[in-house]
Amino acid sequence: MNSELDNLTKIVKLLDKGAVVLCPTDTIWGLSCDAMNLSSVRRIFDIKSRDLDKPLILLFSQVSEIKKYVKDLHPRVEDLLIYYQKPVTFIHRAGPKLPRHLVNKDGTVAIRLTQDDTLRELIDDLGRPIVSTSANIQGEPSPTGYPEITEKVKSQVDYIFKARRVNGTNVSASQIIKYDKDGQLIFIRE
Repeated sequence: MNSELDNLTKIVKLLDKGAVVLCPTDTIWGLSCDAMNLSSVRRIFDIKSRDLDKPLILLFSQVSEIKKYVKDLHPRVEDLLIYYQKPVTFIHRAGPKLPRHLVNKDGTVAIRLTQDDTLRELIDDLGRPIVSTSANIQGEPSPTGYPEITEKVKSQVDYIFKARRVNGTNVSASQIIKYDKDGQLIFIRE
């Protein structure tokens, strides 16, 4: 993503005030906000018409930040987050610092270490994780590029990134992985 097109200082200020943004990620275009802002997270659920019992993915810029929000980051997960070539989302046990609105009923949270440099910088500047979810209404196909995002979604956000709006940026959603008590990886979405 080209941060020259988007003023990250301005976007961080918007996120601090509760804004919902539409942005390209290291996977597909997503709806994002400050993960710790409950009213902003609820707005994303409203925009997507998403069931409240389906928590959103948390995007982090560094593994050290992830460790603040999960219980005992498994070493295999840490290695995969750092070295895996494809974007990967892990389902992991949530730690006590995570607000309830980010935690699944089973006590887990979906985490991803973003590989997008602009989002890393944005998250670092914000000083906390952001949520991410596909930029579509629940039940509709996830848009793989900006042109596929509906006007209904675009009209409900506070800021739309200018970078990567052209065709040809089609990518897929991240893999979703969890691990069992023996440390064996289970692929939920490949």
